[in-house]
Amino acid sequence: MIDIKQVKKTLRKEVLERRDSIPLEVILQKSEKIYKNLLSVKEFINGKNIAFFVGYSKEVQTKEMIINELKRGKSITIPRVESSESMSFVEITSLEKLISGYKGILEPAKDAPVCETEPDVIILPGTVFDRMGGRMGYGRGYYDRYLAGLKTRPTRIALCFSEQIVDRVPMDENDLSMEIIITDKEVIKVKN
Repeated sequence: MIDIKQVKKTLRKEVLERRDSIPLEVILQKSEKIYKNLLSVKEFINGKNIAFFVGYSKEVQTKEMIINELKRGKSITIPRVESSESMSFVEITSLEKLISGYKGILEPAKDAPVCETEPDVIILPGTVFDRMGGRMGYGRGYYDRYLAGLKTRPTRIALCFSEQIVDRVPMDENDLSMEIIITDKEVIKVKN
């Protein structure tokens, strides 16, 4: 019998090695292209409450995206890890008050109040993606649990580099699929 956890672990390791080999200056160029592609997506343009992630290390770099969307008047929330099981989103007005949190990722301070408004759009990071909307995170399930706990269903948009797209992501019953995946080369609209 196939051990799906082992398959996921191996695939995640391979794809992260490929992603992490991209030079930083290329990461920044690719991140700009991803933002340009994101701006072509009507669900994002029409969204008022956007849940964003702050890219760290060799992830898609989102700081400029967040700054620009704040200037456009969007309500932006950023995740904060609350425990090994949960995260919440906090509304921000700038990146200046973010602090180093879980794994060194920038997040709102612990005393910043959790946003009660659910997002129209959620922008997700991840490690591995496929064209059917499959997404693998980093293995902790933070986003899957957060999304499962919402009363509404925000548009799920993943940002990644073209190097992170594979033929098939192994999914289990707890994994939520993406509706749109944006890379530096294309916008993948997943057919339901």
